[in-house]
Amino acid sequence: MRYNLLCLLIFLLLCFDMRAQSSIEYLGIDHGLSNDFVTDIYQDRDGFLWFGTFNGLNRFDGYEFKIFKNNPLANKSLPDNRITDILEDQTGNLYVATKGGLGFFDMDRNHFTRIDLVRGGAEVQPIDFSIHQLEKDQDGQLFATSGKAGLLVIKKTGKDLTAHTVPLYISGKVSDQAYSVSSICKTFDGRLMLMIHGVGLAMYDRKNNGIQVLVQGDFNATLMTASSDGGIWFSNGWSVTHFDCHANAFQYYGLENGLSNKRIVNLYFGQDRKIWVCTDGDGIQKINMDTKKIEKNTGFDEKKLAGNAVVAIYEDTQGRKWLGTIRGGVNVIDPQKGKFQLVKHHYQDNQTSARDFISVLEQADHDHIWVGTDGSGLLKWNIKQKVFVPYPNSSRLLSERAFVTGLIQDDHHQLWIGTYDSGIFKLDMTSGQIKSYTCYYPQTEYVNAASWRLFKDSRKRIWASTLGGGEVYLFDVREDQFKPLNLPIYDVLTFFEEREDILWMGSWSELIRLDLQTRQFKTYAVGTPVRFIKQADRHHLWIGTEGGGLRYFNIATGQSKIYTEKEGLPSNTLLNALKDDFGNLWISTYHGLSKFDTKTRLFQNFYKSDGLQSNQFNYNAALKLSDGQLVFGGIRGFNLFHSRDLLVHAVFPPLKLTQLQINNKPYGSDKHYGTDPLNEVSKLTIPYSQAVLSFSFAALDYSFSDRIKYAYFLEGWDKDWNYVGKQRAAYYSHLKEGIYTLRIKSTDANGNWNSSERTILIQILPPWWRTGWAYAGYGMAVVAALYLYFLYVRHRALLLTKLKTAEFERDKENELTEKKVTFFTHIVHEIRTPLTLIINPIKELLKDNKDQITDYEELQDVYRHSKRLLNLVDKLLIFRKSEGNFDELSLVHLDIVRLVREVFLCFRQIAHAQNISYSLETDIESYPCYGDLEKLEICFFNLLQNALKYTQDGGMVTVHLNRTVTGIRIEISDSGKGTPTLLKEDIFKPFQRDFSSSNTVKEGFGIGLFLVKKFVEIHQGEISYHPNADRGMTFCVDLPQHAILNDEDHILEVSNSAFSSRETMGLNDPVMAEKADRKNSHYVEVSDRLIPIEREIILLVDDHADIRNYIYKLFQDRFHVVQAENGEQAIAILQKIEPHIIISDIMMEGGTGIDLCHKIKKSNQWSHIPLILLTASSSSEIKLKGIEGGADDYITKPFDKDMLVARVDNLIQNRNRLHEYFHSHITLQSNDHKIPVEYKEFLEKVIQAVEAHLLEEDFTVKVLAETMGMSHSNLYRQIKAISGKSANEFIRYIRLRRAAQLLITTKANVNESAYQVGFRDVKHFRQQFTKLFGCTPSEYRKRYPHLKKSYALDGLLTH
Repeated sequence: MRYNLLCLLIFLLLCFDMRAQSSIEYLGIDHGLSNDFVTDIYQDRDGFLWFGTFNGLNRFDGYEFKIFKNNPLANKSLPDNRITDILEDQTGNLYVATKGGLGFFDMDRNHFTRIDLVRGGAEVQPIDFSIHQLEKDQDGQLFATSGKAGLLVIKKTGKDLTAHTVPLYISGKVSDQAYSVSSICKTFDGRLMLMIHGVGLAMYDRKNNGIQVLVQGDFNATLMTASSDGGIWFSNGWSVTHFDCHANAFQYYGLENGLSNKRIVNLYFGQDRKIWVCTDGDGIQKINMDTKKIEKNTGFDEKKLAGNAVVAIYEDTQGRKWLGTIRGGVNVIDPQKGKFQLVKHHYQDNQTSARDFISVLEQADHDHIWVGTDGSGLLKWNIKQKVFVPYPNSSRLLSERAFVTGLIQDDHHQLWIGTYDSGIFKLDMTSGQIKSYTCYYPQTEYVNAASWRLFKDSRKRIWASTLGGGEVYLFDVREDQFKPLNLPIYDVLTFFEEREDILWMGSWSELIRLDLQTRQFKTYAVGTPVRFIKQADRHHLWIGTEGGGLRYFNIATGQSKIYTEKEGLPSNTLLNALKDDFGNLWISTYHGLSKFDTKTRLFQNFYKSDGLQSNQFNYNAALKLSDGQLVFGGIRGFNLFHSRDLLVHAVFPPLKLTQLQINNKPYGSDKHYGTDPLNEVSKLTIPYSQAVLSFSFAALDYSFSDRIKYAYFLEGWDKDWNYVGKQRAAYYSHLKEGIYTLRIKSTDANGNWNSSERTILIQILPPWWRTGWAYAGYGMAVVAALYLYFLYVRHRALLLTKLKTAEFERDKENELTEKKVTFFTHIVHEIRTPLTLIINPIKELLKDNKDQITDYEELQDVYRHSKRLLNLVDKLLIFRKSEGNFDELSLVHLDIVRLVREVFLCFRQIAHAQNISYSLETDIESYPCYGDLEKLEICFFNLLQNALKYTQDGGMVTVHLNRTVTGIRIEISDSGKGTPTLLKEDIFKPFQRDFSSSNTVKEGFGIGLFLVKKFVEIHQGEISYHPNADRGMTFCVDLPQHAILNDEDHILEVSNSAFSSRETMGLNDPVMAEKADRKNSHYVEVSDRLIPIEREIILLVDDHADIRNYIYKLFQDRFHVVQAENGEQAIAILQKIEPHIIISDIMMEGGTGIDLCHKIKKSNQWSHIPLILLTASSSSEIKLKGIEGGADDYITKPFDKDMLVARVDNLIQNRNRLHEYFHSHITLQSNDHKIPVEYKEFLEKVIQAVEAHLLEEDFTVKVLAETMGMSHSNLYRQIKAISGKSANEFIRYIRLRRAAQLLITTKANVNESAYQVGFRDVKHFRQQFTKLFGCTPSEYRKRYPHLKKSYALDGLLTH
């Protein structure tokens, strides 16, 4: 059994290894390197590292590689991708030697310039052969070695760089033979030593600019270096030779001296003053300068190199070693790393093992550590031998699969082991015997096997905590068992002893302080799991929480100051903590390890890149050894380290720009922005249109670049610093003109900000329109503009003075003209009133038989000339209207041919009287279209009237109608005198008449043709004229059909337009007018069934006594006529009597008829009374105002008396018909009256509304109006108009109507019927019923029983 156990432990030893964190870091193609065959390594003066490979040149800034390669199509690219050497001159220019030539990397770091070879002092040829090495002498002169051109010195010729072969001196003479330089090196005193193939060892003579041979021989050395003692070391690839320049002696190193038999690929003199001999396949050997012996110890594990053929070595100022290998890329040996000793199971990096999941640690003795794992039991580690060792153990559980959570070793060589799933064990380290201990839930027999923490206090007592609601247990030595504390303290995660008998514990959300003597405890709410408790000072504790950061806890007050990620913690989830010998607190987290300086309160964080097992640690896996070493365990093993080794004073790395783009173009592509190297740029001047900037930067820390943080601030644009963490770029666009300062800063590896900043002054030039010259130009332009404005104002003032004078004169003239026209128009209006009193009496006389009238013919002349006078008056009124908005069309359906024929016939009698040949010629029977009948009639009337007026007796007037392409043409020709030449352009202007050619003055005002032209044009037609061949004129009217045919939206149904226009223009003779008036009067006889009333009353309102008297005579036989001179008198009369109709003039003193109309129609008392307006004005605007005011009709003076009588009769009869219909409907009589549908529907709706509220005694007119959704005034007006009754009377009639129905259709008595319709006073009900129906209720039921059947048919029968 023991043998098997021993074999198992030996197997575990073989499976585990211990290693310090590998101090060798690999950089290769996986990290962005162009090729893993690295031929050369160089660091420029800015701090960037350059790697030459067999596939391009690489620049490294600690984060990423920037690659430069050859482009066969670009002459400014790298000469060849196979790099052999890299070197920088004294001015910072970089030279790159390749297998295909030599390239100079321009200052802008973007382009290569190829260097040509000058032979014989004149011949220039490109270098297309291999350049082996580059070197500088003590003066900084650059040299290149080659196999074809020997040693080349690089010189600047004008603006170009050229290479020249250095002459070789043999025995004091210049050799005329070409030579090949196989290797070169510079001694510590600045001399250049060369190995010339087939010649020997030589030296460059700076004074003579030639090569002097020191030792002749057939040396075939391709590798060469110099040591600090002045010695020269060279190799042919298989052995090493040392040449002592002082003793002029050689010393050889070969196999017999212990040198490897592998091919030598590099010689290097290191900072350790040893010659590094690098082989291809056998690693590195060193030759000790003091002992002259070969050593194999390189100071690092060569097995960890990615390649065992090192061909390039570079040691930087911070002690890092950069090794370039043939097949393994770049290997970095960093002395600042590898301070964390890592112990882990020997698996591949991408594999895990349960043995690496470290759960708890405990020191066994000075040389051993107990290691508890999660699932692989208990292990024992030998610190000195750095291996796992076996230990006596009789339990397979502990050695293979236990989840160990607690370890305590007492002073009796007993190891207490807590497990999460199997309880607590005690291991006797001498015999290996295991004893198990059980923790029971208090007062039960249930076992809690979830042991979490074991703790030993100052009195050597063993404490244990359990999870899952478990208590705290204390080991009783006498009874040899764990006993519960029997206090309500559960799920303790950690213990801490402040002093004897004062114990602190942390649980899932609380901090507990327990006094063991008094057994009193106090809890503090934390809110997150408490994972560790450490003493800070006498009055404070450090409390580590899982998720809540670090708390600086005041014991007295219970208050805490919290430190989180914001203050520098790598994570707010803290797991465990240890104090080192310097008072620092080392805290393990889920994201690395943090060192907290309790004095400065600063954090320094470490991660996997620093050598940690991983970034994730475990809760209980923390241990401080007796020698001061700290041990932390995680999920990939555990780390051991001395804190003093990690107290590194980090330096601030140089902050450099890695890229600058202006307007998305790299810096250097445009020399207008500067020619300085990128990291020497201190000022940029950029045009406004290209102010788009992007910066990339890096702090060149090649050890801890992942710890560096950055911030930038553009003064003049940003409000404050932009702290961007690890972001290394800044971008600005659309910068305004001005001066800005870009400030960039970084931290060191410890997170301290560097006070030294990288600054660049940036000037954004304004656009040309905002430059100083532009503003000067603007100023001059403003001055010029002000001067021009001054001239303009002065000139304008003069013009305004002249204009005002002219306007004043024109206004005075217009005012005088307007007064004349207004006066004339007023006179015309005044003429219409006496014309009314003249025409109508004469017309009455002419109606009688002419035999009964003396001088009948003279009376006809009087009538005719009165109508002619009216015609002239109306022409003036039409002209007056045409100056306003008379250009609106009232479209109706009409026939142009018929209209022209009717107008033509009106003048037939006049033409016959003057013996004028008067004819109408047309091939068109009809021409239907839409037009304004009145305006077209005026046009044709004026044209025919003018033709007849200016045609002498015996002349000729012809009207011709014919179709055109676009419509119809009406031509009116005459044989008159024509139009004088001087008036041809003005005949269509108003008031133009011919007074030149005849002494005979024709009647008229010269406005006829003006109206014709205006009315034709608003019909989108044209009027033209031309003289006839023999005599007279022809006027042509062209009316387009499309212009007036399709405008149906504006067609009006005007019934009497033709009549009114023709009457206005005097086209009807008295007899025809009489017939027409009788035909259009639409007089309807009053029905015999009208309810008999007294004589109707007419209220006549006019300020003209003659008009009042005339109208009084018209209606005195049939009406009672009440007269009023103005509106005020009319209102006073209305308050006393209620007329059946009102006739009012519009123009009156003391208020217009329209105002009177508004007052009447707004009154609830009078709004139902019909009202007719009379006026001498034919303005449509006056008509519109009258209709809007509520007028029922509108008659223009002079009016026809029969027309006035007919319209009065119609209005009164319409009102009487409504009242009769209402009375019949209410009294339930047969009703054949025809009334408008809207009145009928309104009446039925109101009756229904009243009947729905018959039983409501408080049902009023207001309630009815709300029910109908109408205002009180509108409802009153409608009811009064239909019924002639007030609203209250209307409601009472509806109630009585319903009572009559109840009496016929039900058996209810009179009282019941009265109550059902809302009457509470039966006597009052009987009176009102008798007044309405002409009989008492009882008589009504006896008289009309036959109505029950008709009520049933009408749906009035009550059930």
